[in-house]
Amino acid sequence: MIFAKPAMAAVALCATVCPIASHADPVVGNCSPARVKYVASDALAFKTISSSYVDLAQARVGFRQGGNTPSCVLVRFSANANGDQSNFAIRALLDGAEMALPNEVVLTDGADKGPAARRFTFVLPSVSPGSHTVAIQYRRLNGTDGRMNAHNTIVWFAR
Repeated sequence: MIFAKPAMAAVALCATVCPIASHADPVVGNCSPARVKYVASDALAFKTISSSYVDLAQARVGFRQGGNTPSCVLVRFSANANGDQSNFAIRALLDGAEMALPNEVVLTDGADKGPAARRFTFVLPSVSPGSHTVAIQYRRLNGTDGRMNAHNTIVWFAR
């Protein structure tokens, strides 16, 4: 191949002088959530055109974190979502303010041809004992009309 040597030289040069994007350190933890609460939506299509986050109907779970010290909470969100023409982004909020990790997830693919099963697990690394609420919020990335169909929110928390 005629271009093999120049291409290899370019790759080698770039490996020494091209900037490499740095990644944030991961959050690593250990906890033992023992209780589970969930909400399962009906099969209606929940529509939004909002490019700002709004609460997703039937995706809020109240729970009482047990124990004497803060512990993690895991939030599993599953949906039959349609990303046709645009993507949905989702996030999980604790008590309307604290964002779970990661802060935002793109749930759908703009190339969708119809609804598809999607899921993601969020982590709240340190939730104090007491009553709390987790809500799933969603938004469209380009403001077109989108449908989030039947969905479930499952929360694992300390006893």
